[in-house]
Amino acid sequence: REAFARLEALSPSPEATLVRVQTLRAQRRYAQSKEELQKAATAWPEDRRIRRELYEIARESQETAARPFFPYVQGADAFVHVHPDRYGQGLGTALVGFAEERARARGTEAVRQVVDGGNDRARALLSEHGYGIAEHHWRMRIALDSADPTLPPAWPAGLRTRTFVPGEDDEAAHALIQEAFSELPGFVPRALEDWRPGAIGRAQFAPSLSWVAEDDGRMVGVATCEAWDAEGYVALLATASSHRGRGLGRALLLASLEAFRSAGLPAAMAGLRPIIDIMFGDFMTIIMDQMVNQAAKIHYMSGGKWRV
Repeated sequence: REAFARLEALSPSPEATLVRVQTLRAQRRYAQSKEELQKAATAWPEDRRIRRELYEIARESQETAARPFFPYVQGADAFVHVHPDRYGQGLGTALVGFAEERARARGTEAVRQVVDGGNDRARALLSEHGYGIAEHHWRMRIALDSADPTLPPAWPAGLRTRTFVPGEDDEAAHALIQEAFSELPGFVPRALEDWRPGAIGRAQFAPSLSWVAEDDGRMVGVATCEAWDAEGYVALLATASSHRGRGLGRALLLASLEAFRSAGLPAAMAGLRPIIDIMFGDFMTIIMDQMVNQAAKIHYMSGGKWRV
């Protein structure tokens, strides 16, 4: 209610108010059918509870009526969604301002917005508000055809593997993922309380499909997975720097794919952030004579004694 009250001041038209009334009605219907979720949500700190309510309102409305707009802020990331039927009414502009105000109140110095590759309208809107491209992410998909079984994971020797246990593994998984992703350019660290709702607090998070690898009781590998309508999603995969180069990341991925298949999910998806590495070969032009001419002839010049 606080979130919608603050958004009221940014409403560009009476039509936005009508949409908001519809979402509030959807919230009441959702509370009646998901009492346990509402009970859990009230235990959250206020800001994260409101963010979860906005997300659940959108989910419910998508199932029962036209999907509304909804914003929420997670750490340095802000997410704004507007239904295509509501384009051109100023809702995107209002929600961007709402998300930035929310982030500013939390002490966030910079805000990132996530935009799908084909959403030209959203990119144009954010550009008008001073946003620039920071990084690209790809999403890859594979069909889990039973006729082409996944190779069984070959776990590195000496490791204990098991599925994720919510509550017990939260802190260790957060620390490992933060450590692994801190090596990437543009990484924004998140505290556990900010990371948990968007990573393992989502309704789609599936602990039974997520994997943990331990070495002498210490978590050295983790794959957090989600179950969507018709596919599994490998949301986060991280390995400790001390255990890389041993096939642990590959084993975590294959174990997740096999778990998806066993759960009856016909396909799997995973995110990928491409890292561009520009390599130079300036020295090639200097050694071209030695490589092309001298190296090619040295076998014959030595009477067959040397091979290059």
